[in-house]
Amino acid sequence: MQHPTGYRIGGRGEILLSSLWGLLLNPWLLWQYLHNMIGSVVTASFVMASVGAFYLLTRRHEESGRTFVRMGVIAGTVSTILMAFPTGDGQVHNIVSDQPATLAAMEGLFHTDGGAPARPSSASRMSISGASTTRSPYPNALSFLTYQRWKAEVKGLDAFPPDRWPDNIPFAVLQLSHHGGASAPSSSRVIGAGLAEPLARRALPLAARCSG
Repeated sequence: MQHPTGYRIGGRGEILLSSLWGLLLNPWLLWQYLHNMIGSVVTASFVMASVGAFYLLTRRHEESGRTFVRMGVIAGTVSTILMAFPTGDGQVHNIVSDQPATLAAMEGLFHTDGGAPARPSSASRMSISGASTTRSPYPNALSFLTYQRWKAEVKGLDAFPPDRWPDNIPFAVLQLSHHGGASAPSSSRVIGAGLAEPLARRALPLAARCSG
């Protein structure tokens, strides 16, 4: 099957490059590339801050430790913001316009809703039968994130025929990977964040005293 975005689906379901220019002019390319590269900066920032915090807490290489903590916190803050906007926001708009059924599956939105809430993965019932879902702590948030209107209608999976639903991955895995990716796109970031946060919390006051 040929696609206008520079790739084709092979006989065994593999994705094959069919046109270099089609790939380079693909409207998804810019946001996905930037989002991925900035994600690597977030990961590196956590690692740098954690190493610097370790140096300061053990009182070794304190000058380097102060630099690592300072640069890690600054770069991590800036890159985390850029992960959400504009790169993450740009990807969301592509999904909304080109793959609305995928958006519904990712967000666990089984029923079309005006003022759709954003549901954490643990708050959604993985069933399209019945309207029963646990109450979201973020009412109207999904409508605002997708259409910049609090009461905008977001189509759920019930608005699409089953043959348009994502069929290459179970709904539960798709939703869990999406929400897990929003908070920690890679296992290294989970490890880095878990290490950096307690160390940096203790080391930042020490870094401030040392630099003062």
